Amino acid sequence: AIALMINPNSSIIIKADVQGSLEALQQILGAIEHPEVMLEEIATGVGSITESDVKLAASSNAKIFGFNVEPTSVAKRIAETNGVAIQSFNIIYKLVEAVKSDLAALLPPEIIRTDFGRLSILAIFKSGKRDMIIGGRVSEGKIVRGSLLEVKRDSEILGSGKMGNLQRNK
Repeated sequence: AIALMINPNSSIIIKADVQGSLEALQQILGAIEHPEVMLEEIATGVGSITESDVKLAASSNAKIFGFNVEPTSVAKRIAETNGVAIQSFNIIYKLVEAVKSDLAALLPPEIIRTDFGRLSILAIFKSGKRDMIIGGRVSEGKIVRGSLLEVKRDSEILGSGKMGNLQRNK
């Protein structure tokens, strides 16, 4: 079996006031590279953000970024109706930061594992179809209520779950 990982991408449309600003933005945004997310420029152009830009963004699920340009009143109304995000900036680095934060939002959350302690299992009592009561002795660290558990035997994971309740000397 072959597993393919498809990169999530952020589709954007860029509009600027002059061609020089547009080229500078394309160069800066083109330099942004990340192995897990991809930035895709669907369209670029010079001039106000028009209704055709908004319709293109709606059909391709893109966001519109403008530099020194504003959307026309018709484009603004269509964007509100279709749920298209339009952001206009007067400073290039603020536009770039907004694009970077959109890309960062696409990244999967980073999970950090912290081991609290170990419990040596002495007895297991089934209390329901999926629940069980485990009797044991803490061999190192501490056991924290509500934490995720892994049941291991000789470094092989047999099961996992969440600690519901904790009692002592019962």
